[in-house]
Amino acid sequence: MSPNNISSTSNDTSQIKPHSNQRLAFMVLAIVQCILIFTIAIVTVPLPKIAIEFNLTSADLLLVLAAYGLPFSGLLLFGGRLADRFQGRRMFAVPVLVSVIGLLSTRSLLPAGIDESHQHRSKLDLIGAIFATFGISLSSYGLILTGDHPWTSSVVLLPLLIGLGSLVAFAVLERFVRDPLLPPGFIFERNRITGLFGMFLAAVGSGVVNFVLSLYLQQELGWTPLMTAGAFLPFAVALIVTGQITTPLVGRMGAARVTSLGLLIAAIGLGLLVGIDKNTTYVVGLLPSLVLVAIGISLAFSGSAVLSTMNVPQQLAILLTNRNHVALGKPHHE
Repeated sequence: MSPNNISSTSNDTSQIKPHSNQRLAFMVLAIVQCILIFTIAIVTVPLPKIAIEFNLTSADLLLVLAAYGLPFSGLLLFGGRLADRFQGRRMFAVPVLVSVIGLLSTRSLLPAGIDESHQHRSKLDLIGAIFATFGISLSSYGLILTGDHPWTSSVVLLPLLIGLGSLVAFAVLERFVRDPLLPPGFIFERNRITGLFGMFLAAVGSGVVNFVLSLYLQQELGWTPLMTAGAFLPFAVALIVTGQITTPLVGRMGAARVTSLGLLIAAIGLGLLVGIDKNTTYVVGLLPSLVLVAIGISLAFSGSAVLSTMNVPQQLAILLTNRNHVALGKPHHE
C-alpha cells in the first residue's frame, strides 16, 4: 500500500469516530431542545384549568406562558456569549436539571469548541447583557399587558419605554465595545435576516395554534386536558415526519424556496382555522389545519435555519445557535 493510501486510510479512520460522536451529540442536544419545548407544552395544555383555579384573564394566561419565555428569550444573547466564553461543555452546568445528563456525556460526545490558546478570547460584555436582557424582557412584558390595559396606560407604557430605551442603549453600546454580544450589522446580512424572520414567523404560527386551540378545545368544546393533548399528536407526528425530508429537500430546492414553501403551507393551514366555531368537528375542521401548519412550520424552520447560518464566521456562530430550533445534518449552501 502506498504512503498516500496509508495517509488516506488514516484520515478516513480518524473521521469515523468523530462522525459517530456527532450523531450521539446531536441526540443529546435534541433531547435538551425537546425539554425546552415540552416545558412550554406542559403549561399550554392545561391553561383553561389554570385560569379557573386562579381566576385568570386571557392576558394573565399569556403572562403565565411568558414567565418562561421572557427570561429565556431575554438571556439568549448573554447565554450565547457565556457558551462562547466558557465553551459548550461547561454551560451544561447552568441548568441544574440538564447538567446531570449533560456533564456525563459532554466529554466524549461534544466538541471542545474553538482552540483559543493562541487566539483572542472574547470578553463577556456584562453591561451589554444587562441592557439586552432588560430590553427584551420589559418590552415583551409591556406588549403582553396590552391585553388588559390600553396602550396609553402607564402600566403598559412604562415597561415598553424602558424596554425600548434599553434596546436602543444596547445597540449604541455595541458599537463601542471590543467584543460586542451582537456585532453591528451582523443580523442584517440578506440571507441571515431572511432566515431569522422566517424562523420568527414559524414560531409565531406554532405558538398561536397551540395557545388558541388549547383554549378553544377546552372552553368551547368542553374537552379535557388529556383529550386536548391527544389532539395535538398529529401535529407532533407531522413535524417529525416532515423533519426527516427537509435536509434532502433543502439540498435539491435550496433553502430560500423551502422556506417560502413552508410559510405558504403554514399560512393555508392557519387560514382554514378562521371559520371554526362550536359546530366545528375535529377530524374535518381542525385536523387538516394542524397537519398543514406542522408541515409548513417544519419546512420553514429548516430552510430558515440554513439561511441564517450561511457565511457565518466560526467565532460568531454561537450568536445563531440559540435561535435555530431545528438542526439539519449538513447545511447545503446555495
